[in-house]
Amino acid sequence: MNRSFKSGEILNPLRLGHQRTVLNAVLVGLVIGSVAFPVWAQSAPPTSSHIPANVAVVAKVNGKPIYQPRFDSLLASYLANGGVDGPQLRQVIRGELIVQELLRQEAAKKNLQNDPQVQTARDEAVRQAMIQRYLQLALKPEPVTETAVRARFDAIVATLGEFEYKPRIIALNSLEDAQGALAKIRRNEASFADIARQVSALPSGASGGELDWVSFRVPAVEGLTQGIPLPIANALAALPPKGIASEPIGIDGRYYLLQLDERRPTTVPRYEDAATGIRRALEAQALERATAVLMGRLMNNARIE
Repeated sequence: MNRSFKSGEILNPLRLGHQRTVLNAVLVGLVIGSVAFPVWAQSAPPTSSHIPANVAVVAKVNGKPIYQPRFDSLLASYLANGGVDGPQLRQVIRGELIVQELLRQEAAKKNLQNDPQVQTARDEAVRQAMIQRYLQLALKPEPVTETAVRARFDAIVATLGEFEYKPRIIALNSLEDAQGALAKIRRNEASFADIARQVSALPSGASGGELDWVSFRVPAVEGLTQGIPLPIANALAALPPKGIASEPIGIDGRYYLLQLDERRPTTVPRYEDAATGIRRALEAQALERATAVLMGRLMNNARIE
């Protein structure tokens, strides 16, 4: 059966590795998320008896220390969201932690640590920290070898075709709507991108239906089209640049309009440039498999009422 789009995202393995499932995305957040440091480092400053002797102090605010693990966690969050490490970013993070500590001290003056909302939030933070730490200890994903990364790279390269294609796609839930939208485009009442923004059922509609570059061998083969449904891949390969498919393409109850923005010869990235992304993708898959095994064992041994 031909697959329809589920997210509006096109899979380009050499750029994105492998699309993660919701389960895997959650797991990665749990395992390497904000609790990569002790619970005491996230909450109010601990008593001196709970502070490891070798933990560095980033700053002091009215005599109260801000410890290095809080700084490291916030830095990791910035870097994960595209930040660039350097003196400027580190100064910003230090300033942010100082502001947080000032506000925490003012809240403490009002005894807000005993506020029910604060206590509930603290309980939830501890619960999440325990879960994250357990997963860090319990999950033992299979290591990803250099041989596996190279094999995945070679397999991906083997699926690439002569050209790369830059498509725009509009998805509608009825043939009538799709034909009406196509008619407006043909009459120049609106551009393909404008119609996509107005009516497309895909998330890519917000960007005018624009999708990432894709490459595949022609004629296209099911499962080797970088996430594009087979009928759309074959139609895409037949279009000239700036061309629009003459009719809506029906797949699994949805109807798709297709435009080819650009076409260019395929450039295969160097293995050295693609290896990091592929390794991360394979590690994510290994983590997902280990999670499935762990959760299966826990569920089988649990009594759930």
